[in-house]
Amino acid sequence: MKKIMVVDDSVVQRKMIIQIIRKAGFTNETLEAGDGEQAIEVMGNNFQDVGLVLCDWNMPKMSGFEFISGVAKIEILASIPIIMVTTEGSEEK
Repeated sequence: MKKIMVVDDSVVQRKMIIQIIRKAGFTNETLEAGDGEQAIEVMGNNFQDVGLVLCDWNMPKMSGFEFISGVAKIEILASIPIIMVTTEGSEEK
């Protein structure tokens, strides 16, 4: 079973997302990262095991958008689905 990675600079938000995943019936192992840079490192170390990434938009060091752009350039990571999970509500973002 593939792992789900949750990327958010807020530990509280990561825990809430994981709790929602569990309540929805998913039993996948989860990986966590606090920003885009850390997420790329975690994905690089676990690329064969990651099946889905849930990612925040606003994070320090590397935003969710920058993270997605970076992942798209790395062939072994580019096919892993990424879902943005954010409280951003502006049409621009």
